[in-house]
Amino acid sequence: MVDATDLETECVVSGTLYFVLLISRLAGTSPVKFERVNGGWRICVSLIYYIYCCVVQIVLAVGIGIFVMDRDNIVDGYEASHNTGFMRIILIIYFVVHVMSGAAIAFTGLDRMRHMIDCKARLQWNSSSVPQSFEFAHVNEETKSNEGNPIPNHVISCAIDSLPVNVKRRTNNGLKTDPATLERLIEAYCSMCGIIRQLNDSNGFALLLMLLFIFIELLTAPYFAVAIILRMHSAAPVAKILSWLMWCLLCIVTLAITVDACHRSHIQLWMTRRLIRQMRRHTHREAAQVSDQLKMFYRHIQLNPVRFAPLKLMLFNRNILIMVWTGVITYLSVVIHL
Repeated sequence: MVDATDLETECVVSGTLYFVLLISRLAGTSPVKFERVNGGWRICVSLIYYIYCCVVQIVLAVGIGIFVMDRDNIVDGYEASHNTGFMRIILIIYFVVHVMSGAAIAFTGLDRMRHMIDCKARLQWNSSSVPQSFEFAHVNEETKSNEGNPIPNHVISCAIDSLPVNVKRRTNNGLKTDPATLERLIEAYCSMCGIIRQLNDSNGFALLLMLLFIFIELLTAPYFAVAIILRMHSAAPVAKILSWLMWCLLCIVTLAITVDACHRSHIQLWMTRRLIRQMRRHTHREAAQVSDQLKMFYRHIQLNPVRFAPLKLMLFNRNILIMVWTGVITYLSVVIHL
């Protein structure tokens, strides 16, 4: 599919990222097509799979609507009268949030994937232009290096690989860091920061809706399962309860994958800052060009911190998992003891 903009239209991904994108395509969130090439898989956006993603989101909206009506019947059958109105409000919010998040995923699919492919292609170009390691000596022979401390490949939001860098020790004195290589590292870091800012601005609303949807699901599904088990006089519908619990498990896995990708990206940014500090500490003062670049880059990092924070409302890291689990367990504990 031809793109009228200056964005890159295709890139090559590894087997792990190919698997993630394949699962995302089946789930109706990634309208991409794959082609096997040497060294991985070439991906590009596909209008056919975009239509498929829209259809999947519509089907999911209908399914969630039926799911909500089924729970509304449970509210009528098994809930106390003073809780009926409140639970119906929760179910309506649950349905509206799902429809809004599904619409955001469907209608922004092509644009999201175009920018993801463009960012991935640019970072691949940066990585291919950089030697495999930065090799620099130290102020004296007794200064120990941080040998073998890599910045490994990692996926930003399950899509973007960071730049691999190795810090190695040399036996002789003298700086061996190429200024052009350092510029590539700076460019790759700034590209990663731009990707994070773009995700915060363009997909922040969808991420918050997804978080709200998962939180409501984790509150309501176990609640209804417990309500049926405790308040039914006949045999409990095992299949229905298992379907709710499996849906909760899917929500937990989705949240964990999303949050963990953001958390690990924060780690990669922190490792880059740590590497720059080490390079500043061990760079000879005679290397004025490299020293000035490191100084300016370090100041830029300090003055422009970047984090996954959708709409600047909350930080996406592993603390969100703790917050969600704490809220759900506290709520269910109170409900069960009432």
